[in-house]
Amino acid sequence: MTEHLNLKQNQNLMLIAKNFDEEAVIQTLCQLRDEGLPVQLVGLTTGLKSGFHGIHVRPDTTVAQVVEKTIKLHSLIIAGGEECSSILLSDPRVFELMKKTFAQGGYVASMSPIAEGILTNVAPDYDIESQLLTAPNGRFDEVVNYVINQAAT
Repeated sequence: MTEHLNLKQNQNLMLIAKNFDEEAVIQTLCQLRDEGLPVQLVGLTTGLKSGFHGIHVRPDTTVAQVVEKTIKLHSLIIAGGEECSSILLSDPRVFELMKKTFAQGGYVASMSPIAEGILTNVAPDYDIESQLLTAPNGRFDEVVNYVINQAAT
């Protein structure tokens, strides 16, 4: 299998794992791509990922491939779904990507309330309050709109 890896500067990455929230992930991915933003769907490993409702998607690339590339990250989005978020946040490479994103002035967004508490403790050396995006009242569309608007500036 050949992985599709077309990473550009100011890249937006959406991380997914088993039991991700399909509706939120697909809607966000489509919305970002419709706006012309470079966005890649990223899995921890190669192969199909099964969402909470059994819908399968194949990520564009893997975390390992992204970590080894020198790119500027505009945003890193942690997919929703309790199990998905837990899996992603238990992988040290994901924390590497988060720290890299913060250090470059990019945004880390969480679709999951579970992830939000963990994310605030990721990079104590950075003032990340303005770079950490969460979904107030479960409204992730507001986060997506913010990412789109910031990419335009």
